[in-house]
Amino acid sequence: MIHYPEPTGCTMRFLTPFLLTAFLVAQPLKAQDALSTDRPDFTDSPITVGQGTLQVEAGLSHQATGNASLLTTGEGLIRYGLRPGFELRVGIPSLISGDGVDGGLSDMSVGIKWTIAQLENGTDMGLVASTTLPTGNDDFTADDPNPTVTLALGKPLTQRVSLASQLSSTLFMAGDDWKALWNAAAVLSAPINAQVGAFAGLKVEQIPDVDARLFIQAGVTYPVSDDFQLDLHAGTGLNDVSGDEFIGLGLAFRR
Repeated sequence: MIHYPEPTGCTMRFLTPFLLTAFLVAQPLKAQDALSTDRPDFTDSPITVGQGTLQVEAGLSHQATGNASLLTTGEGLIRYGLRPGFELRVGIPSLISGDGVDGGLSDMSVGIKWTIAQLENGTDMGLVASTTLPTGNDDFTADDPNPTVTLALGKPLTQRVSLASQLSSTLFMAGDDWKALWNAAAVLSAPINAQVGAFAGLKVEQIPDVDARLFIQAGVTYPVSDDFQLDLHAGTGLNDVSGDEFIGLGLAFRR
């Protein structure tokens, strides 16, 4: 049996005021399109937030790898609509802690999303360009910017079931050479009832000269209001290089 440790005191001090603030500010405002988030599944939404809209997404997750484990707290993403079809994105550093690991902050990121097309058949296409910045602590920084380009697609398959997919590439420095991490994912989603939605997905990551990492995931989303959503998800790696079980929860709100 895998032992899941309790959050550290540092983690709880970080998380508690954040969650309280989120619940206080996440109040219904004006009518908008349905809340479209980039969490918690493997894919980014192809849809940007509305012009002048500020959307915040955050959460925490725990992953076990053999006898070790990591707790990631924060997972913050700030999205702001610059104009119709374009948004600015800022990834907030997460606090990482775990068994035998000195806690620290991960790198932040900046980027943009562009909704390329919304077709009459319901297909949505979006492009995300972003890069990490080496702002994290020594154990959790990439030391160099890691640019990523993602093509995201969404399409209804039936009146209830939708498909989301994406293909992305991240450049990273390995020794003196740049290499590419490729990521492909597909997620099916459908409502359970009038409020709760469910999803299940598969992700493949490939680095040159390294075995591909395979993951599966499932979860639920619950919209508390038109502008505030909670989520819960769990999954596992499917081979030895992918790690073991992971579980997470989070929220998203907009103003």
